Amino acid sequence: MPEPAPVALGFDYGTRKLGVAVGNRLSGTVRPLATLPMRPHALWPRIDGFVEEWAPAAMVVGLPRQADGRTGRVGRGAQAFAARLGERYHLPVHLLDERLTSWAASRAPDPAGLDAVAASVILADWLGLPA
Repeated sequence: MPEPAPVALGFDYGTRKLGVAVGNRLSGTVRPLATLPMRPHALWPRIDGFVEEWAPAAMVVGLPRQADGRTGRVGRGAQAFAARLGERYHLPVHLLDERLTSWAASRAPDPAGLDAVAASVILADWLGLPA
């Protein structure tokens, strides 16, 4: 039986926008894909398309935490989103503490793509690759 594909999708969850990135552990690459509005009727078809196109073996969702480590309202939303991904796509979904990823992503040249870049930082961290 062949090993599962080394591809993963990463998500930077927010209340208004969702950043999406794709990464490949074997090639050592991660790249931002899109920043999507958090409108369910438009969101899920786009994610369906990314899953179909990239055939990921896993998904990673950034878990926003407060400075003291507690999970607030947005963090609970990210946990619910991660659970929905797992139910919908029947793939392993991992949560990763995303503190400081927005700061790292703020170096992106295109502010409109900040959320997608933050998703790539989250995913690179999970894959053990440089951001």
